[in-house]
Amino acid sequence: MNKMLGAVNYLHTMDVCHRDLKLENFIFTEKGPVGEIKMIDFGFSKHYLHKEHMHEVVGTSYYIAPEVLGRDYTQKSDIWSMGVIIFMMLCGRCPFGGQDDYEIQENVKAGNYSLSTKHWRNISTDAKSFVRSLLDMNPESRPTASQALAHPWLMSGGTGIYKEDGEENEVDVEAEEALGKSVEQIKKFRTFSRLKKMALMSVAVGMDDREVEKMKLAFRELDTKNNGTISLAEFRGVMQKTKFVDDKDIDKLFADLDMDHTGYIKYSEFLAAAVQEQSFLEDDRVVDAFNKLDTDHNGTISRENLKGILGDELDDAAIDRMIAEADFHNDGVISLDEFRMMLEGKKVGDEGTAPGS
Repeated sequence: MNKMLGAVNYLHTMDVCHRDLKLENFIFTEKGPVGEIKMIDFGFSKHYLHKEHMHEVVGTSYYIAPEVLGRDYTQKSDIWSMGVIIFMMLCGRCPFGGQDDYEIQENVKAGNYSLSTKHWRNISTDAKSFVRSLLDMNPESRPTASQALAHPWLMSGGTGIYKEDGEENEVDVEAEEALGKSVEQIKKFRTFSRLKKMALMSVAVGMDDREVEKMKLAFRELDTKNNGTISLAEFRGVMQKTKFVDDKDIDKLFADLDMDHTGYIKYSEFLAAAVQEQSFLEDDRVVDAFNKLDTDHNGTISRENLKGILGDELDDAAIDRMIAEADFHNDGVISLDEFRMMLEGKKVGDEGTAPGS
């Protein structure tokens, strides 16, 4: 449940509303204990502006929020859907039944559900409280994904016993080792050019679960609130405890990782910074990252390609500087060979840096 809500929180920090959350849209990557749970099917998802209300009725009747049926809703509709999912996971029954979509939706609009049936006899009071908070008919008082992740029942792992902020957690040796290795790479990452950082973001999103297993451990060590992002307070707390980074450098390192300046480090940003050199220099990864940036697929990365990806994030002069970082031929575009040399750490103007030399 933490991972499912963490995924929702991640979406919401990116200003994306899923709009069709249901049990079928969470899958395991593989059978067995190593399988990761993932959210899928973004066909109805929508990027929204802060405080924007949406009006299109989309979703699945069993999981749809009452305000969606009223054609006036926000991202809090996803929280309602998570409430339905968790209700079903705890008791094995749907909160809102009916013979057809109309009857189900009428029950949803009326908020007709019960936590007093025999199926809830062995469910804790804290768990019931959590479900009620998610299925609050008033979206304004319904918790955000971040607030839901901080509920005592989730924080306790379902045991009812949880640690307050600041309490020492048992050290996970494997996770701490993974974090130490990641931090060493992150220190190198902060010295990379803007184009190289962008390229590594493209590399990171193409890596599979087994390849990022250690980095995932490191991310979780930093994501102490288990909400899918890392705040400055979380980052500072772990760095001060582990001593991997000098206190004076912690805030600067955080800022380098927060590439889109949201005040949080997202999972994709962390992976881009922590991916090891032997991984991002593999030829198939280099080609894949190049193709992601060569958006018109003409064999070069142009300023128009970068402008299309970055939008208004950078002005023309900054984009020209990015092109210049790997324009060894000084022809205004970046070829695959030039892109590869840039990733290898070579710089324009260095002796013997003409592609093919």
